[in-house]
Amino acid sequence: MMDVVERAKELRKQIEDNAAQMSDCMAMEYKELFPEWNADGVTYKTGNRVKYDGTIYRVIQDHVSQEKWTPDAATSLFANVTILDTETITERE
Repeated sequence: MMDVVERAKELRKQIEDNAAQMSDCMAMEYKELFPEWNADGVTYKTGNRVKYDGTIYRVIQDHVSQEKWTPDAATSLFANVTILDTETITERE
């Protein structure tokens, strides 16, 4: 029989998998489903979403996090999903 902690981990994984499929508009409504950005060498893959300073960001380039590459500053790595006008999102070269 599965203990409570194992069950909670399984449910969290299912929630994260389902949240990954949400549109950006829906993601903004359910911010609590996304992990906080972490500067401690976390591998982020294109398409992942993270919270930073109350805002949801989508990873636009695979990378390993670094302290100075915060989502609000590293526009080549993250796109703010609350910006609905795509012309204001920095394009990668």
